[in-house]
Amino acid sequence: RHGDGAITISAGLWAADGRQLLRYDKVHLWGEQERATFSAADDPANIVDWHGWNVGLQICYDIEFAEPTRHLATRGANLVLVPTAIDGTAHYVPEILIPARAAENGVVVAYADYPASTREASGDDPVSYAGNSVVASWDGTVLGRVGVDAQLLIVELPTPESVPGQKSNYLRDRRGELYASWTESDRPRRTAP
Repeated sequence: RHGDGAITISAGLWAADGRQLLRYDKVHLWGEQERATFSAADDPANIVDWHGWNVGLQICYDIEFAEPTRHLATRGANLVLVPTAIDGTAHYVPEILIPARAAENGVVVAYADYPASTREASGDDPVSYAGNSVVASWDGTVLGRVGVDAQLLIVELPTPESVPGQKSNYLRDRRGELYASWTESDRPRRTAP
């Protein structure tokens, strides 16, 4: 809960001594229940230096949009951590989107979901999640993946210096000034034939 009373879905990164290094509030709310319960954040994501990595956070549905990861990458992130609670029908996210987000931005993406069958603390009914947590390297290579059951995933990351981030071809060659005009309006534009 924020000072203004807004309730957000939040994630954080803490140091070994318990200090909070980074807080991120979810930008894209998924489904009617989230939209009815929580406020979407408007603040851009921050980045923190953590053990030589420039770390950014996203939450769940945020990674399914290209812009938040691009925002982090253009500001120097080279590692993006994404806790999620994605439902069991969305296997394409860990299988396709996560490696794509990593490659198109020259960053490492670590995406952690609940196991496929998880019981909510508030009841006995199981909830179906996708599972399939994955870590993808800056070139889209999958460094490690787990299945749908609860498992521990340990991967060897590339060195932070070897991750291109802002020096990747996609970031170097992008034309942000042009894209800004493309997103000025949600209204479709049509030209006469």
